[in-house]
Amino acid sequence: RIPMKKLMVLCAMLFAASPLLAGDLINQDSKKYDLEISQGAGTTHTSITGNTNASGQARKGSKIKIKDTGSTITVDFDGDVIIKNGQLKKK
Repeated sequence: RIPMKKLMVLCAMLFAASPLLAGDLINQDSKKYDLEISQGAGTTHTSITGNTNASGQARKGSKIKIKDTGSTITVDFDGDVIIKNGQLKKK
């Protein structure tokens, strides 16, 4: 049997590590893009500068949209999402 205290610590560690399991959003273009990232009932408005990575922004179950181009991807996989030529695609 696992004592309740150890179980609570384990759950807390798994919860804290969950963003580490999300994929990265990798912008291979030199252009900055404004993004909408939706997950569940919430939507985040953010941006990514050219030739950079946004760690943990490609969470499984989220929908990412580039406002400038209209390109959209549903992240139904584990892994990274790439922006190339204004288009989102699975790495």
